[in-house]
Amino acid sequence: MNDVDIKPATGWNILFGVSLLAIALSIWFGYMRPPEPGAELAWKRSLTKMTLASRKANDEADANFAPVKEKMWSQTIDTLGSTVLDQLTRMSEEEKLQLSGFHTEKAIDVAGLKEAPFVLTVEGTFPQVIAFMKKLEGPQSKLAVNLLQISASDTAPGNVTATLGLVGFVKGDA
Repeated sequence: MNDVDIKPATGWNILFGVSLLAIALSIWFGYMRPPEPGAELAWKRSLTKMTLASRKANDEADANFAPVKEKMWSQTIDTLGSTVLDQLTRMSEEEKLQLSGFHTEKAIDVAGLKEAPFVLTVEGTFPQVIAFMKKLEGPQSKLAVNLLQISASDTAPGNVTATLGLVGFVKGDA
C-alpha cells in the first residue's frame, strides 16, 4: 500500500520547517524588504509638512505670549512684594488715599507662571478710590485686580474703605 514509511517525528519536523519559513518571510516583509520607491519621498514630504506646521504653531504661541510678557514682572517672586508695595504707595499718594493695609499671599503656579496675590486696603473718598482703580486697571499696570470691596469708613465720615485683591505674574522659574 504505502511505499513511504512515515515516522511520527516527521510531522513535527515538517511543522517546524514551515514555522521557520513563516518567521523568515515575516522578517523579510516586515523589516528587511526595501521600501517602495515613492514611500520615502512621501515620508519626506510628510515630515516637511509636520516641521512647517510645528514652526507655525511655535510662532503663533510666541505671538500669543507677547502681550503676557508685557504684563509680567521682571524680578523674582521674593522681591516682588516690596516693589509692588512701593508702586502702590506712590499711586495712593497721587490719588490722596491713605494706604492702611497691604499683605502678600503664597504664590501659585499657573501655566508656567507664578501668580503672586496681594491684598490692599485704602481709605479715601469714593471718587478717589475709583480713580485709583482705573489706574490699577490701566494698560500700563502690571497688576490685575481680582477683588474689590467698598464699604463706608468707620473712622472718617464721607470716606470709604476699599479692599482690593491684586495679582502680579512672574515667570515660573524665577
